[in-house]
Amino acid sequence: VLLHQGQPEAAITELVKAVKICPNSPDWWQHLEDAFGAIAKPEKARMCRVYRLAYQSRHQEAVEAFLADFTIDQIETYNDCLLLYNCFFQCGMVRQAVQTVERAATLKPDDQFLQVAPNLVLAPIYGSGSEMAAYRQRYLAAYDTLQQLLETMASGALNVKAVENFTNFYLAYQGKGDREVYACYGKLLHQVATERYPALKLPVPVPPLSANGKIRIAYIAESLGNNSETRWAVGWLKNHDRSQFE
Repeated sequence: VLLHQGQPEAAITELVKAVKICPNSPDWWQHLEDAFGAIAKPEKARMCRVYRLAYQSRHQEAVEAFLADFTIDQIETYNDCLLLYNCFFQCGMVRQAVQTVERAATLKPDDQFLQVAPNLVLAPIYGSGSEMAAYRQRYLAAYDTLQQLLETMASGALNVKAVENFTNFYLAYQGKGDREVYACYGKLLHQVATERYPALKLPVPVPPLSANGKIRIAYIAESLGNNSETRWAVGWLKNHDRSQFE
């Protein structure tokens, strides 16, 4: 409405509030793009276009729009880094994704986790065994550093958003035995969770075994349904030995 009334500055103020509340709305970014265009701020308008395309899952177009006008070292905010990291990664541009995380680390030099995060980016597919080995070497060295950080890091020093965006999901694709790495990541998540919710530090009583002596198993996942995550795990649900577990 404000745009149609010829008040682009007022529209920008309200639209910025809107995208903070609902950042994944392409319509808000379209309106913000138009508003910045109306006050002759083309760079701001172009970045809004990148956001709009990204939130429409048009990652390749978002990358092309970004690279047409900007370079990675011109990224100004941490949120821009996260958005572009996802776009580059979705397009298979892992090297650029790593550079984007490096830019995020530069923008937040006091964030200890972000200083390690560029080495935690793994490719989903490798062109050769030597390429996988190179990624793996960087990754394991980063986890050694992370393990040391966990022992010395002050309370509240962890950036929750950074931790949740750089997980170890693609480590399993290498087909190695990495229990210690997963344990380190679990410790990291536990530290983040207990700092936010201190009640989680309290011990949880474990109920005794049932009368038949079977061990109870619970399966917990973000999405159990008709998707790829369920398909590879469904064998666990169907085939665990019901004479021993319930």
